[in-house]
Amino acid sequence: MKEESITVEKATLTKRADGIFHINYAENETYTIKENREILKRSLEFRGNAQAPILITGGTFTSHDAESREFNSSEEVMKHCKAVAIVSKSLAGKMIANFFINFNKPGSPTRFFSNQKDAIKWLLKFK
Repeated sequence: MKEESITVEKATLTKRADGIFHINYAENETYTIKENREILKRSLEFRGNAQAPILITGGTFTSHDAESREFNSSEEVMKHCKAVAIVSKSLAGKMIANFFINFNKPGSPTRFFSNQKDAIKWLLKFK
């Protein structure tokens, strides 16, 4: 499989050659449920409905409102995810990701990483 990417409003979606699906959220954006529903819709159109390991990245000041975090941890989203790795290099990103993991309790294995290399290594276990 070769790598392919598309850009949707406020995000870049990439089907990686290793089977990981990468969602890169734009820098300095706050996402609402409307935007997250659209990203899910476009992701499934782009990659199909099969489950995949998901790599999430974003900028230092990328955030999601409470309704979006609840949606992103819902069965509607998680049924498409074998596992989710959230990557951020900032302390704020780490705090937000850990809050999401511990409070929203996504239904698929979900972990925080401070670098993509470790996140990808972990996600490849779920291929």
